[in-house]
Amino acid sequence: RRWAPDANEEPLSLAIKREALAQLDNPCARNDLSGWQMPFPSRLPSGSANPICAMGECGDVECPAYRPKRPEVREAIENLVVETCVKYLVDPPAALNTYVSVGCGLLAQDWVILEKLRRAAGGL
Repeated sequence: RRWAPDANEEPLSLAIKREALAQLDNPCARNDLSGWQMPFPSRLPSGSANPICAMGECGDVECPAYRPKRPEVREAIENLVVETCVKYLVDPPAALNTYVSVGCGLLAQDWVILEKLRRAAGGL
């Protein structure tokens, strides 16, 4: 189940954003959701609702990039994208003004790549 953002809700606190971002460094836990969803837990360790729990990626078990069977494939793709951007986007006026989705449309792969790009940009 996916929910649209509610304009009446308070923005996420910095603590919740940091806790959600920490999931990039942890292996995904299993869940009982469909294969099209990343197994991010619905609750963060603090007990807060997880803002990224409904993101998904391809769940086709025959896909050569199916994360549960072959996590190294997606990790290699993520690393290649980040390394290439770091290599070519360091000299002014380099800027990442356009982004083309590389996932199946459920945004988990895109979120992982964009957050890894943001981390890499901090080291430049």
